[in-house]
Amino acid sequence: MECSFCGKDEHEVFRLLNGPGVCVCDECILLSQEIIIKQMRDIINSQEKEIAILRGEQVLFNGEVATFEKIEQEVFNTFWQGG
Repeated sequence: MECSFCGKDEHEVFRLLNGPGVCVCDECILLSQEIIIKQMRDIINSQEKEIAILRGEQVLFNGEVATFEKIEQEVFNTFWQGG
């Protein structure tokens, strides 16, 4: 058996989990967790910037003064389109 994502054989990884029609190795699971955590952190950081704007603080976002529209677009791009 091999990982459906990276193609590594069951002898090349620590653990290979079987599902209906797919297998996934521990390395691909860890990588996917890292990607999801980064995306969640990006969303939280964007939300913190929105809160700062509501407090009247000036926030720089990509070198420009942030607006809700810019932050919303960045969250959309990061979360739904993969950055």
